[in-house]
Amino acid sequence: MDYDMSGINIDDETIAHFALLADSDPITFESVVQEAKWKEAMDVEISAIEKNDTWELTDLPKGQKSKHIDVEFHILRDLTKEKIIDVVYCRSEDQVGDILTKPLNYAAFVKLRKLLEVYTLREAAVGEEK
Repeated sequence: MDYDMSGINIDDETIAHFALLADSDPITFESVVQEAKWKEAMDVEISAIEKNDTWELTDLPKGQKSKHIDVEFHILRDLTKEKIIDVVYCRSEDQVGDILTKPLNYAAFVKLRKLLEVYTLREAAVGEEK
């Protein structure tokens, strides 16, 4: 188990509605080299690239900018290809995580709060779902 519910007795259905917020993997060189496991993973990847002659690492030509593709993109692509996960489109206005990270107007806040099944005390007391 990668999380601790502090002794709360819950079933699998309840845990499906539990939001687990965690840090993501590092995506910059500066953050990678601070942790030994990520530096080792990067070194292994570079060695494999060089050994397999996959591509040649060179300096960026003057005046050119690099294009950045998040590591998460590659991981998701691979997991989807292996049929371990399904990536499903979710409209921006239905992103329930926005309730925790963005300023929202009242209507959007109420909509996302309902999607999370969180109600005011008044709504809970009378069994309403507003």
